[in-house]
Amino acid sequence: MRKRDPNASCGRVFSILGEKNAERHAPVGEREYKARIVFAGNAIQTASGVAPHELFQEVSSAPAAMASIRAVLAVSALRGWPTKARDAAQAYIQARIDNPGRPKTWVRLPKSWWPASWFTANGEPKYWDPVCPLGRALYGHPESGAIWEKFLATILEELRWERVAAHPATWVHKKTKALLAVYVDDLLMTAPPSHEKELWKALEARINFDEEPSELAKFLGAHHDLSKRGTMTTGNVQMRECLLDAVARYLEETGEKLLSAARTPYFPENFSPKGVRSRGSTRRPAALTS
Repeated sequence: MRKRDPNASCGRVFSILGEKNAERHAPVGEREYKARIVFAGNAIQTASGVAPHELFQEVSSAPAAMASIRAVLAVSALRGWPTKARDAAQAYIQARIDNPGRPKTWVRLPKSWWPASWFTANGEPKYWDPVCPLGRALYGHPESGAIWEKFLATILEELRWERVAAHPATWVHKKTKALLAVYVDDLLMTAPPSHEKELWKALEARINFDEEPSELAKFLGAHHDLSKRGTMTTGNVQMRECLLDAVARYLEETGEKLLSAARTPYFPENFSPKGVRSRGSTRRPAALTS
């Protein structure tokens, strides 16, 4: 008989479907959808009754911030290096969650996913509440983000990348001085043209990617533009479309017609954003008039 593990936890898995690039508002026939199997991290049970969060060992992750992305772009502009982005394919499940020394995680599958061997010849279930061991860091598990980040960091360190202390999830390559910023499964690299292919190839040997590296266009919801002006490369970051879409969706969901100005430490007290009403005003927000 298998020994009971008091620290083991159990949760259910389910599928979730979402529209890709929904901000484009594509016609119905041209929309793309993506389904993902996820772990219900909000409802985890443990055999011992201990609160699940007390058992989790790795729950902290620190993806690259916009300031780090802009720092990478600044280096790209100053040095005239190409900047390319790439998505890791199903990033979290590239890392294992069942490593030695970790508490076991079990999952309940929807009955429609049960294999045929779990049913009798007449279609009756053989088991009352079957569970399966979770082997990969599935999306939704509270530790998956940190486990993937640690997995990727180990690979980068073995490939002679060093962390940039002042910028979370930003790395510099010791030999080539290339820079790499990581936002969960999105990797952004600027490197000398003579070393760019070999750096991506080294990563490909250890990490699965969805596509080939592509010229930087949209990253972290912002449109980035690096253009040549004479002998100088200049950079531009546009978040206007993302912000306008977010405001429009908020108004649509809440039924609100107007937005109120909010105080900010970045502007004087008497500053009033154009197109956004103050208390008592009836001006429509810029998102609806642009």
